[in-house]
Amino acid sequence: MKIIDLTPSYLECKQENNYDSYLKSYPDFFKHFFKYWGDRSLPFSILDFEEIQSLKNRVIKSIRKSKIF
Repeated sequence: MKIIDLTPSYLECKQENNYDSYLKSYPDFFKHFFKYWGDRSLPFSILDFEEIQSLKNRVIKSIRKSKIF
């Protein structure tokens, strides 16, 4: 399994206030995401840096616990 950290792209697009660019940076991922989980009609969720880091750390911790890698 390949894990891609989307955090740097998100932060860059957030700084530029260009979320379409973020969605276009990983088209296959977001196509899959919106097909099964996301609702494209909802506004884009804007998270601050601390929230992003907290969520990222939780995901990394869960992956490590799962012993996938």
